[in-house]
Amino acid sequence: MLEPLPGEHVTPRLAALRLAPFALCGVVAFALVPISGGVDVDWAMVAAAFALSCALGIAALLVPRLTSGACADGAIVALLAIALLRDGTGGARGGYGVLMIVPVLWVALYGSRAQLWRVLIAAALAFAIPLIFFGAPSYPATGWRSAPLTLLCAGIVGTVVQELLARERAGAERLQVAHDRSTAILGAMREGFALTRDGAIVDVNPALCELTGFTREQLVGARVPFPFWPPEQTEQLQAVRRRVRADLGGSFEAVFQRADGTRFTAEVAAVPVPEEGDGPVAFLNTMRDVTARNAADNALRERSEQLHAAHAELERLVRTDPLTGLPNRRALEETYAREIAAAQRGGGPLTLVVIDLDHFKAFNDAHGHPAGDALLRAVSDTWTRRLRATDSLARWGGEEFCLLLPGCDAARACALVEQLRDGVPHAQTFSAGVAVWEREMTREALLAQADAALYRAKRDGRNRTAVAVPSAAA
Repeated sequence: MLEPLPGEHVTPRLAALRLAPFALCGVVAFALVPISGGVDVDWAMVAAAFALSCALGIAALLVPRLTSGACADGAIVALLAIALLRDGTGGARGGYGVLMIVPVLWVALYGSRAQLWRVLIAAALAFAIPLIFFGAPSYPATGWRSAPLTLLCAGIVGTVVQELLARERAGAERLQVAHDRSTAILGAMREGFALTRDGAIVDVNPALCELTGFTREQLVGARVPFPFWPPEQTEQLQAVRRRVRADLGGSFEAVFQRADGTRFTAEVAAVPVPEEGDGPVAFLNTMRDVTARNAADNALRERSEQLHAAHAELERLVRTDPLTGLPNRRALEETYAREIAAAQRGGGPLTLVVIDLDHFKAFNDAHGHPAGDALLRAVSDTWTRRLRATDSLARWGGEEFCLLLPGCDAARACALVEQLRDGVPHAQTFSAGVAVWEREMTREALLAQADAALYRAKRDGRNRTAVAVPSAAA
């Protein structure tokens, strides 16, 4: 419909487009005048009607408001021209009465309901005046039947047309409001937006232009590969695009480029947009720059790994003797708890040996503390190499060590201890106390037995191994 939007100015071009079909109707009407059908034509009256019609058309082009707000005035003038033409072609016998519907239709299209009633009244007068003042033979009495019917049909058509146009205008206004709201929402979106159809960008929002550095003119209408696709990523992005189209949507993360050539990582989500008919599927795509987020995630991951490594190192330091590198008292207590549980499940023996270097204080006094530290490190390294993988050697404190031997009874423990004696440098010796774990025995009780056996070995002259007396024998 050739209808301007509310508040839009009616231009001469729009006025001409509106007038064109009605002007064609007038041209046809005047072209048919010579076909009089035996009726005498009053050419002066026809010429007056023609002149009035031409003047109306020129006025409508020069004053476009005659085709919109003031269209009723133009329609009444048109009714006058039709009345002159009708009278000049024999009145009702000329067949031009039906043209009275044309001005009514004009006002129905471009005027208001009140203007429509004005024109209908004017048309009624155009029919009634000749019947009253001229009558037969040009205007027979049958006109009182045909005129109301013609006017009734014209009124119905005009009213229906205006109702349909009102509905169309209301729908157009709703669509415009929805469009304006959508445009405002998309303009306020921080994420970039692009509507694509059949491999071409149909629409974008300002955020996408800001994100990519390309103008709207550079983006709208662009086809794949899009301007923000890096050349080295084209093949990969084409494959992703085919997958998204096949799946009717999806999301992915990829590297894109800005207008200045810089790269950025973005997350793209594509959802299909319903389209009428069987046309190509359109997709609503949102693009969000995740470069900063990924950098933060990577930094957080690296920091987490560093903290994890630092925590593991701290755990190692907490459980390690700094001088010898052996497990310390705390680590041995944790190992002891595990080995006790294993011995309870399996029923195998578990032996604890407490070793103390003889006369270590005198060695320190004679050779100095650095030599004493070196001695402790030497025996730790030598003994560790001679033990089984399942054995646990720990520095208990000072010159005292603890050896936990799973699956080993007292005799085998004593034999192993004797093998460790030649691993002590500088002719140093040690004393050892051996205790075998018994069911229901606590860790403290086992350690007390091993300590008592060590004390007995030292009391009996040192450089020897003593075995604790079992609880049942005691």
